[in-house]
Amino acid sequence: MSVHEISSSRGRGEFLGVVVRGVSWPRSLVLILLASLVTALVILVVVFGALAIGLRGAHLGILCFVIFVGLIAAIVLVHRRRTKRAVGKIVDGFDRATLADVFRSHFSRGFVQDYVPAGKMLARALAGTDRRGLIIRITRKEPVAIAPFPDVFEAMAIDEAGAGFAELECCDEPVLGNDDGATNDTLIPGRLKRNFKLNGGWASLVILPFVLIPHIVESWQAGRPTIGLIIWGVFIGLVFVASDRYSQFVFVQRQLLMVPGGLLVRRAKWWDRQWNLSLLRCSECVLVVARSQNRSAWRVFVAGGEAFESFHATERELHVFLRAWTSEHDPPALERLSDLVG
Repeated sequence: MSVHEISSSRGRGEFLGVVVRGVSWPRSLVLILLASLVTALVILVVVFGALAIGLRGAHLGILCFVIFVGLIAAIVLVHRRRTKRAVGKIVDGFDRATLADVFRSHFSRGFVQDYVPAGKMLARALAGTDRRGLIIRITRKEPVAIAPFPDVFEAMAIDEAGAGFAELECCDEPVLGNDDGATNDTLIPGRLKRNFKLNGGWASLVILPFVLIPHIVESWQAGRPTIGLIIWGVFIGLVFVASDRYSQFVFVQRQLLMVPGGLLVRRAKWWDRQWNLSLLRCSECVLVVARSQNRSAWRVFVAGGEAFESFHATERELHVFLRAWTSEHDPPALERLSDLVG
């Protein structure tokens, strides 16, 4: 476990890279087997106890399900409490040595290494300190230096399949942004590939053979598609088609645009055609980046004062966003972005 201070060639922002090492496969296998054994023993004890008092059939199945869900909930709660305690130690005595020591002692011993909750808590906690402008990257490889964009560019959606993204990525010349987040319809393979990465990648399809084959056999025997097959078919389609282009919530839609030295957030209610704009500046925020559990995408957390935003990004999108975030140019004033309101 190590922490590297890597500065950009110019521009703003203080980079700290936390290099985490994965647990070896033998140790992971042992931990998984032990966890499975403990879970099985608990369920067996409860089942025999339930049989002794006369529970049968559906009641026994419901009891086993409740126990299984309870064990998962307990693990999640313990993990979050442990993470919160570790983040508190980092914030109380923040320096590179403390950061590396806490990650080594608290986050590198489990067989499921998920640094996303730690990244989220860390961004929120550090935003209330004097560490504004800090950028922390939690990676498994040595982080590379970021070269900020030297020129001003217009607000552009964080979308590698969007119009103008490739030009901005490859060139240091100013280019026109993608104000309304419209995508290039000719890049359908690129759009599907991006959606696939952000929706879980191959990890989301690993269990499909185990759950899909029984439904296929059942449908073949019944001579028609079963409800289970239809549901899983819709799920597979969403993995490739569903997009977070507008990061849709229940009643609110959100779009994130990168600007020099900041992150522009557009929000609007579904029934309202007017967007509300807010701006998070690099000089006023803390940014933490961590690899998602499925490893096909990154999670980005930006916190400053009361403001907090998080989003998924591919490898390309993250790199371009960090180049924009650390730009030496100031973000545009919101008054100059009136064309993004309507």
